[in-house]
Amino acid sequence: MAKANLFLIGAMKSGSTTLHDYLAQHPQIFMSEEKEPGFFVPELWGRRDDSEYSALFARAREERYIGESSTHYTKLPRFQGVVERIKDYNSNAKFIYIMRNPIERTISHYFHSVRNLKGAGETRDIFSAIKEDPNYIAYSDYAYQLAPYYAAFGKESVYTLVFEEFKEDVFSGLSQLYQWLDVDMVEPKENLVSNKAPEVYVKAKGKGYLNKLRHSEVWDKVSPLIPKALKKFGNQLSEEVSAEKLSSQERDEVYKLLTPIFKEKLLELEKVTGRDYSIWSL
Repeated sequence: MAKANLFLIGAMKSGSTTLHDYLAQHPQIFMSEEKEPGFFVPELWGRRDDSEYSALFARAREERYIGESSTHYTKLPRFQGVVERIKDYNSNAKFIYIMRNPIERTISHYFHSVRNLKGAGETRDIFSAIKEDPNYIAYSDYAYQLAPYYAAFGKESVYTLVFEEFKEDVFSGLSQLYQWLDVDMVEPKENLVSNKAPEVYVKAKGKGYLNKLRHSEVWDKVSPLIPKALKKFGNQLSEEVSAEKLSSQERDEVYKLLTPIFKEKLLELEKVTGRDYSIWSL
């Protein structure tokens, strides 16, 4: 069975789905149809059999690279031991890490959590969420997330991109990436924008207690016994449609809160990657 040797590891909410789809167009690269399998995070892979992971690459043939994309692989401190598991699986693996303005990524992460009813179902305001949940900042601490990969595989095995630069010039971004991978340059078939955040979405009502109940193990057990009409009524009580975004004042306040934090973290990122990130204007 073919083994994955290329991993697109994040960062979350930084264009990884679009980049995955571009890579999948290349004839020398096979990318799994399932994005975010999270195989090397036992908390996410759960009871799925290991053979299911191998099956993701069953259709690979003569491609030079066989890959998958899981932003869960750069979610320290939440998920530990990922790098060690990947190294045990394939010590010759290569990694791609795409990064975005860390404050914009954090804001996008927050609204992703608001929409993710089955997971977080975030109901706090953005300021409370950032202050109370360290993951919002940690996932944007790119030097921190990259450090274990550099230590285990060496810098030469990790390629980093800046989302804003890639978005501005996709052809140049892909050309440099393919050069690093030592594959032929293939012009993209189309301009892709994958997994774009919706303008209107569903979020949990109130404090989200009823929503959490609806996505709990208890609910899974009793759900088959509940009439459909009552379930529909429960949905109406637990969810609401929203188009909420940050006001310009709220966005300014988020920047005021986070800029001093990320200025320090970007200094470390510049040190470990050897490049400048002034494009983010922090």
